[in-house]
Amino acid sequence: MIKCKKCLDLKEEKYFYKNKDNTYKKTCKWCLGVKNPDKKNKKRIIKYTIDTKKPSKKELVSFINEMNYKCGYFDFLDCLRLVDIFTRKNGIISTKLSMEDELMYMWLELKKSSLSI
Repeated sequence: MIKCKKCLDLKEEKYFYKNKDNTYKKTCKWCLGVKNPDKKNKKRIIKYTIDTKKPSKKELVSFINEMNYKCGYFDFLDCLRLVDIFTRKNGIISTKLSMEDELMYMWLELKKSSLSI
């Protein structure tokens, strides 16, 4: 049991972060702002598959070439097209990333998969 220096409660070791030298920090996870320290970190990406028509190779390559021609500038409709093509190709992927990071993830995955075509 370790005593938190901020809330002055005695708590188990699992509610404290470890330093690099394997000593525990003096402030508990609750006082540091962790909302649910009991919950384990889950995978950041969860994949679902759906039964729809996969995008053709021509559609995929033309979309990637068009976005490369625009130097990666995506407007709203391009983002919708990206999400549509990506979900038809890979299924629905649920992430805990921000919207911009999720779109970037989709774009990089499409480019990576087009190299293997």
